[in-house]
Amino acid sequence: MRTRIFSMWILLGISSLALAAAKADETPREEPAPKREGGDAEERPHGADGAPSGDKSEVKEDGRQEADAPQGDDRETKARGDEAPVGGDLRQNAEIRPADEDAEERRDEDAETKGDATEASETGDDEPEADAEKAPSSESAPTAGEPSAAPARSLDEFVEGEIPEGARPISLSEAIELALRRHPRLGAAESEVRAAEARLKQSRAVYYPKVDIWLEALRASMNPSQAVYHSVPGLPRLGGSAPANVEPTGSYNQFLAAATVHQLLYDFGRTQGDVGAQKALVEAARMNRELISQSVIFEVTRAFYEVLRKRAELLVAQEGVRRSLRIYELARSGVDAGLRPPSESARAEADAARAELEEIQARAELDIARVQFANTLGGAPDAPYEPVGGLEFSLPAIDDEEAIHAALTHRPELRAFGFRETELKERVRSARGAHFPRLEAIFGMSSRGMFGNSGESLNHAANNWNVGVVMHVPVFQGMRVSAKVDELEAEIIALEANREVIHQAVLLEVKRILARVRSTEEAVRAAQKGLRAARVALDTTEGRYRSGLANIVEMTDAQSAYIRAVSDALSASYEQILAFARLRLAMGQLGANRAAAEAPIVE
Repeated sequence: MRTRIFSMWILLGISSLALAAAKADETPREEPAPKREGGDAEERPHGADGAPSGDKSEVKEDGRQEADAPQGDDRETKARGDEAPVGGDLRQNAEIRPADEDAEERRDEDAETKGDATEASETGDDEPEADAEKAPSSESAPTAGEPSAAPARSLDEFVEGEIPEGARPISLSEAIELALRRHPRLGAAESEVRAAEARLKQSRAVYYPKVDIWLEALRASMNPSQAVYHSVPGLPRLGGSAPANVEPTGSYNQFLAAATVHQLLYDFGRTQGDVGAQKALVEAARMNRELISQSVIFEVTRAFYEVLRKRAELLVAQEGVRRSLRIYELARSGVDAGLRPPSESARAEADAARAELEEIQARAELDIARVQFANTLGGAPDAPYEPVGGLEFSLPAIDDEEAIHAALTHRPELRAFGFRETELKERVRSARGAHFPRLEAIFGMSSRGMFGNSGESLNHAANNWNVGVVMHVPVFQGMRVSAKVDELEAEIIALEANREVIHQAVLLEVKRILARVRSTEEAVRAAQKGLRAARVALDTTEGRYRSGLANIVEMTDAQSAYIRAVSDALSASYEQILAFARLRLAMGQLGANRAAAEAPIVE
């Protein structure tokens, strides 16, 4: 029994000691007073009013009190747990928080502070509120002389640039019309068409009569008949007996005047084959001209929008320079106020220099794009032309089957293969006709005699005429005609194989471009979405930077992301227009004479 009572007293004692220790831990400890310089000052005697005795000691003590006042303020600031003074007047209404405030409550308040600062930056507020919960905890707030915030620009503000002095604005339709009139490639293609048409006229000339006039005057001997310079086709009688009283060894003046007519009657398809072949070559030349025309239109379209793109990229680069300089001014203001490290100013200055370099490069690329555009117009004009327009584009509905059918029907290359095959078949027909006779009609009139000789009997003339039909029958030509036919038939087989290769290439090209067109449409939507997000992020980050909640790395990253998003949006719009132009080119519907093909591209 005594043992149990003794154990209970022991447990009670231990509990009392633990309770006392817990109460001692909960009691706040007083911090020792800070030591002052010259520790013996506190041991010096004081007067009745509590001031240290002696004039020198009083002056020295007063000096200590004045020097220690800011230290007391700093300690009070640390006890509050808030930011350092910013601008000298933003902490007047700061709320002093107890030192033992719950950590979780402090984190919630910090989250509210950041949220309020973000809302202030989005609404365009350049300065934070005076409340300690909304003021930055360790960064700088905007001070006097800082540049005002500028909201990020939308894509539409970058697509319209200033036209250089002396340049003439030109739309896409006007540029295409000008290029089709003056481009040297089209001039050469047009000359090739005219040459093919001339060859067609040459082949058709065989259908018409051939009329010739022959005149001869010569002095020759007449032993034993009159002389002629050369025989005349279509005249059966050129020679004759010498007249009386003519010296066999003498020479006399003689003449011949004749007219002949030759008309082809039938040649078993030789002429028809030649004419058919030349007709096909004319159409093939026209297809080549159409192909070059579409190529020129595509090049003009690409160069036109390339100038618009580079001009917009120059505006984007200039916007990057302005924003980089604004960030540099913000960072320099913070460094001058002692609120930011000098490295932030150096980083902002380096970013501004890089932005200026990008502007120089963008300007050079714009100059190159303008030169290329002038080249696609067919040479340097009297005054430079400057494209005007936008990158807005509405993609029409496209059916795969219709696009493939249009390509196989309208592509100039495939149509040229068809005309080339027709030309070879007509040449085979003409070559086979050489196995058969050639029938033609002839007619001739002649007058011949002597003139200017001494003696009337030596000057005379004899007139004659003739008409008839001539047939030429080839018997053996050394297998030349058969070899020519074999050559042409082999060329036809090779042409069909090449056409199949082009056919498959056209199908692949159209399908690939259709996929590209659809992907560019999705890319435009994604780029626009990214641009909106980057614009909001930039405005928010700039507001947070002004409020001291973001550093220079976040600010430059947000600006780089915004500039990159604008460039991506411009590139996506450009690629969409270019992809649709390529599709029209692949479908063979980009010709100058096809308004439907030009309408979706030309504004």
